[in-house]
Amino acid sequence: MPPRTPEEASAAAEGGDVVALAAYCEQAGVDVNKPVDPATGETLLHVASAGGQEASVRALIQAGCKLAVLDNDDQNALHYACNEGHLAIARLLVQNGIGASELNRLDKYQMSPLHLAVEGGHLELVRFLTSLPHADEKIRRGSVTFIAQRHDHAAIVDLLSRPRETQYDEHGHRVDFRSRSESGSFSTTPSLAGGRTAAARRRSKAASEDGSMKSASTNATSSRIATAGGGISTGGATGEASRATSRSGTPRPAAATVRRADGGARFCGTCNIS
Repeated sequence: MPPRTPEEASAAAEGGDVVALAAYCEQAGVDVNKPVDPATGETLLHVASAGGQEASVRALIQAGCKLAVLDNDDQNALHYACNEGHLAIARLLVQNGIGASELNRLDKYQMSPLHLAVEGGHLELVRFLTSLPHADEKIRRGSVTFIAQRHDHAAIVDLLSRPRETQYDEHGHRVDFRSRSESGSFSTTPSLAGGRTAAARRRSKAASEDGSMKSASTNATSSRIATAGGGISTGGATGEASRATSRSGTPRPAAATVRRADGGARFCGTCNIS
């Protein structure tokens, strides 16, 4: 027999009883986005997220639960998952549509999901949230770091002090062997010796051109000395030719970029979405 009351449905969501939960949601007149506890404003999705029940969360999303619904403290389901340190639930919610507004949502206590994850010392969850491209950098660099320091979460403080590296796309899919370029797209890193990143290639190119210019300058000086008696200086031409030769001779590793129709780019290493 399916749950007949919100309290019974809440117990099913918290306990991972997907069969009973689905049966409750299919009943006529049931609003899956209505609070099951008026005192807190929690919905079934809040309860399942706090309980770390992936199957329940999936079933509720399929039943039409809205990810942006807030409780009486202005917290969404992602707040609940992060407060309990449930990385799998956070990833599932992001993959199913949690966007920038929900990810960076401040509750009535000015706490975002990231604040709660940091406060609880959930390192891998913090790593995931800060790796999302739509994570608010101001939140990350400001009060979040203060909370990590206050609770003596040294590993999290260290993580937050580093430049952010986007490892997941906006849908929570992991990005493998790719780096974000200045244009915002993802480029495939060649699997050659070292597998250099785009930044490493730029540094190598700059060093090569700098060396070429120094070589050209030396050649130009030698040329002027050799032709001083005839009043002819070939330094400028020699320098330009040397630099041109250096540029054309500098190997440039091939890079591939895939773009969406809206101008963005996406690589999902796990599900191969592009």
